[in-house]
Amino acid sequence: TYFSKSTLEEGTYGASAIRDKIRLYKNNKEADDNVIIQISNRKNLRENRVQNGTTTSEQYGIEYTVSITGFDTSANQIKMEMQAGTLQDTSGNVNEKKVFLIYNTLKSTKGEENNTSTFLEIPEMQRIQIEKITFVEGKRNVKGRTYDVSAQGDNSIVAGVIDENGNGRYEIYIGSEYEIYANQDARYLFANMVNLTEIENLNKMHVVSSKNIASMFENDEKITNIELGENFKTENVENIQAMFKNCINLTKIELGKNFDTSKVKNTSEMFMNCKKLEKVDLKYKFNTEKVEQMNSMFEGCEQATEISLGEKFNTSNVTTMKNMFKDCKNITNLSIGELFDTKKVTDMSGMFKNCEKITKIDLGEKFDTGKVTDMQEM
Repeated sequence: TYFSKSTLEEGTYGASAIRDKIRLYKNNKEADDNVIIQISNRKNLRENRVQNGTTTSEQYGIEYTVSITGFDTSANQIKMEMQAGTLQDTSGNVNEKKVFLIYNTLKSTKGEENNTSTFLEIPEMQRIQIEKITFVEGKRNVKGRTYDVSAQGDNSIVAGVIDENGNGRYEIYIGSEYEIYANQDARYLFANMVNLTEIENLNKMHVVSSKNIASMFENDEKITNIELGENFKTENVENIQAMFKNCINLTKIELGKNFDTSKVKNTSEMFMNCKKLEKVDLKYKFNTEKVEQMNSMFEGCEQATEISLGEKFNTSNVTTMKNMFKDCKNITNLSIGELFDTKKVTDMSGMFKNCEKITKIDLGEKFDTGKVTDMQEM
């Protein structure tokens, strides 16, 4: 038995126009015609079949690209249902209804602000008790006692809690049958876990819809390495304040090629007190043209010998640079770059304070102090 036909046709449709074949839901409410479905790139899938010594090429399936636009940013979950009878094989059998979660977020952690807070609202456990977080493929690989951590509240994303080595601290396993997305407001997502040593498979979590990732790893004192991975796409993020603040044992950060800051307005305290970080490399897509606040951005990076700002580090809208490089005690040469424009800056106090080993600072041609009112201890 092989594929026979499909009732899906390429084209662009309002959601209601194609609901006999595809239905879309936002937070379990069916979408209206403000949501647009585009079906394109039809491809017949074929394979060779040998029967009675004869080889023939048979079509066993069909592939489409389905693009969906028009959902607003308040969505916790976007579900697509392919209706029964859309596809048929050569024996007359038709497909059953198939459900796809094409977008599904974790709960918001915006109120989980200290080390005694819960994590993703998991009861009877505090952040201070967590020593490892692992993202896994599928719910079947989640270990321990499980809890619903999906924003939709339907167990589509679960977290398992287990003390694997009997030391009174917990390993957390997070899994789903579908892709996992951080909440639009992902403040404090992994913050204040002072005993956390590792986040494994962080690349399994997407952040493309997140707008606020401030303090995401703040106060994770024991973690030594953070690799964000290719799914850490930050093109919609507006706030990264204190993202790695007080990660005092962090020696390596890999932001990844998709760490895009083109919409970010606040980078204050981003790397503050990353005391053991020897190199800060922002050369990928660190475009700061919309940033307004950079105070204490690198303050306390005591072991850093190199800070590479990159060619897109644009400060033309920044108003405060207070303590920006304060206590960068091992920096010897700081090249700010051609886009270090300070025409709007009013506060430069403590900007280079205690940069004990610096021998050269190249401020560039756009270092304008015309609006600065405070240069104390610069």
